[in-house]
Amino acid sequence: LFFYKKNEELQAELSNINSNRDSLYQRSNMLEEELLRDKSLVQKSDFRVPQNGLPATITVFWDSTSANVYLLIKNLAVLPQGQRYELWSVTNGKYKSMGLFDAPTEKNLILKMNNVQSADSFTISIETLR
Repeated sequence: LFFYKKNEELQAELSNINSNRDSLYQRSNMLEEELLRDKSLVQKSDFRVPQNGLPATITVFWDSTSANVYLLIKNLAVLPQGQRYELWSVTNGKYKSMGLFDAPTEKNLILKMNNVQSADSFTISIETLR
């Protein structure tokens, strides 16, 4: 009886987690569509990394007119303590840090990063903090 009840609880919890995940997908897709409607956003870069069976997607939106940079993050794995993700802009082969960030919580799917005046591309690394 104990294991039967525990199984029911775990099944309900799994169903709730799946429902929350689906809700986050829908919300992030709506936010991405809103960002793409703004015609001043001139560059969009996608990063896809398979993690824990789910493809992680990080989309970088860069508005070259205002130099604003935003990250839209889906399914990014939480790093161990002492590590953080770092966004870099690459211009003429030179790297400039755009800031450190963690995998977002439900309320933080879009992150505002440091501004950049020019960029040929963007890259993301995992940094170990000291």
